[in-house]
Amino acid sequence: MVAPMTPNTSPAATFLKHAHQAWSDKSWVELRLAPARGNPADLRPVDLREGPALSWVTHEARRDLTRSLDPVTALAEVERLLADGGTAWLRTTGKAWQLVATPGQRPRLVAHAAASLPPPSREHNRAKQHHMGNASTWLNALEITDNRGRPRPGQGDKLRQIERYADLLSHLIKDAHWPTGAALTLADMGCGKGYLTFAAWHLLRHKLGYAAQVIGLDAEPGVVASAQKVADQLPAEGLSFKVGTIQEAALPALDILIALHACNDATDHALVRGVTAGARVIVVAPCCHKDVRRALGAPPPVAPLLEHGLFKERLAEWLTDGLRVLALEAAGYRVTVSEFVDAVHTPKNVLIGAVRGNNEARRAAARAEYSALKAWAGLGELAVDSLVR
Repeated sequence: MVAPMTPNTSPAATFLKHAHQAWSDKSWVELRLAPARGNPADLRPVDLREGPALSWVTHEARRDLTRSLDPVTALAEVERLLADGGTAWLRTTGKAWQLVATPGQRPRLVAHAAASLPPPSREHNRAKQHHMGNASTWLNALEITDNRGRPRPGQGDKLRQIERYADLLSHLIKDAHWPTGAALTLADMGCGKGYLTFAAWHLLRHKLGYAAQVIGLDAEPGVVASAQKVADQLPAEGLSFKVGTIQEAALPALDILIALHACNDATDHALVRGVTAGARVIVVAPCCHKDVRRALGAPPPVAPLLEHGLFKERLAEWLTDGLRVLALEAAGYRVTVSEFVDAVHTPKNVLIGAVRGNNEARRAAARAEYSALKAWAGLGELAVDSLVR
């Protein structure tokens, strides 16, 4: 007697099962693929003369290549590309799934409660929908695209990162329910060269229709001067850059605060500034997590595992960002956690988005959970403790 085969329940196999189901029930919106070996690609359903198919757009450094494949062939190709690792994101009309299969790490599949979306158009030659549409002027001035709007050599990933950031930010802003045309103030803390500051300005003023004032803040005078020069030359009304630190810079009352890849407790200081400034939306993408790692005790039963530096580092990352989430919830925010950049590019790719609106019961529960987690880990004073108090 032949024993029955055990079904494949790996994260990758489950992800592909969801993709097959989305194709069958016509709920497929898009699939974004970033294999560890090969170029990123987007897959969407189209109706051709020969019948339904998947449009596969491969993003190369200098151009996009489009081909049409039947779903069986296309999903077999997705499976082949993911065999060497990578990330994939499937959005359907009711839910989303994110596969993270970074080489050298255990694959995982994360389900997201996506906003309800209408069935996508299946027109083969439909116009591309981008949050950065009509952004060619400033993208060209920042040397991300050329005069024809194409990514410059080596800037394709940067352009996709900007588009992904704008996509995530647009959902958070819509959740805040500001009326169209509202006067909003956004501060981008530690803005660096200002790529994402320009993106936030463009999204607010030119895509979502807000009378936004956007401030890019950085402690390095050189990058501030360079970004301000581009803003002046465009000109970019409502966009300005200034020199200052997250803790000490003079800022007006804020509606939105952003801090991407601020090191160590700089992210925590940004969270405190956002809450105390009255921001309804706060977005951070933490970088390194050294403070909690140094202070982390040896709580049972994980103490033997923490003798290994790699395990201790990863636990410290989870603890740091988990405590940040609980602190924001205790301060009255609804919080979502997602991956900002494909894990194949950087492991520091968590984006924490918060919109003010938690009820008192959740705030009280988050305060208790925060205190319990700190006590278990043996942690002392942290920069975000003030949000919980």
